[in-house]
Amino acid sequence: MKSLYLLCILHLLFYPTLAVADVDSILSSAFEGDADTVSDDDIDEQKNSPQFNTRNKKVLAADVIESPSMNNQQKQYYQDRERGWFWYETEKQPEKKKKPTKKAEPSPVEPMPQLTAKEILREQGKKMEEALATAMLNPTRENYLEYMRQMNAIQERSMQFANGFTQVLWSAPQYDRNIQAPSSPQARFVAEQQSSEKKAASLIEISKKNGLLFFFRSDCPFCHKFAPILADLAKDFGFDVVPVSLDGGGLPEFPNPKVNNEMGRKLNVQSVPALYLVDPKNNSVSAVSYGFNNRVAVMDKIIAAASQFSVSETKRLGDVR
Repeated sequence: MKSLYLLCILHLLFYPTLAVADVDSILSSAFEGDADTVSDDDIDEQKNSPQFNTRNKKVLAADVIESPSMNNQQKQYYQDRERGWFWYETEKQPEKKKKPTKKAEPSPVEPMPQLTAKEILREQGKKMEEALATAMLNPTRENYLEYMRQMNAIQERSMQFANGFTQVLWSAPQYDRNIQAPSSPQARFVAEQQSSEKKAASLIEISKKNGLLFFFRSDCPFCHKFAPILADLAKDFGFDVVPVSLDGGGLPEFPNPKVNNEMGRKLNVQSVPALYLVDPKNNSVSAVSYGFNNRVAVMDKIIAAASQFSVSETKRLGDVR
């Protein structure tokens, strides 16, 4: 048995590329007897034999090329023989491919509720108020500047709105109040002139069907101031005026008034001068004005009183006679 191991070692030394399994195969085929009967001289003789060397080389070539038992470690040895036989090196295990881990999908972020235009302006106003309160309670330069920034932002937004509104209004005259009620002096004069002409035409039509009932006191300074205005208006538009004195005295413009305190009481005349519009045909009366009024105001109020004849607030003349 010792001779057999010695023979294997010798083969490994002389043929380092020969695998251990192949050496066993060669030995079994070279010595067909009991391995224990092999002597040292037989080993030397077989080692130096040219037939043995030729046979071993053929077997070696076939085994190296065709042996399916040759593993990766042996191949590495044959390709890197200078390193010697690496008894303690372990065979590298193939790396296991890591299964790709599924990335956790981020949970959907709920969109922030969008503020309405009104809420945006409200928030901007709150910021300015907060900056103002902070500057008042803690009057530092930084707080003053913050309030100025907030206030300036609101003013810029207001100016932007005003400019845009004006430009759009120029292209939409149906919404322009300056056309219907001009504000410039020249335009107002023209508009008032046109309005005065319309009012005059309306008053002439009203005077054809209605008269005026004028209550006064002879000692009333406002009545003295109002009487000329009323007299001129009645003359210009053709109104018949019935003057009624509550104290029995007259006025320069109406020297012969009627005295009828009972009529004034029933019409609830509590202040003078008092003016009423009378519809003789229907025996109806409608209040025009109380106290002093200028000409334009009296014209407007007469037109308004004429439109009230169809309203239940008017009174019947028969009730006050």
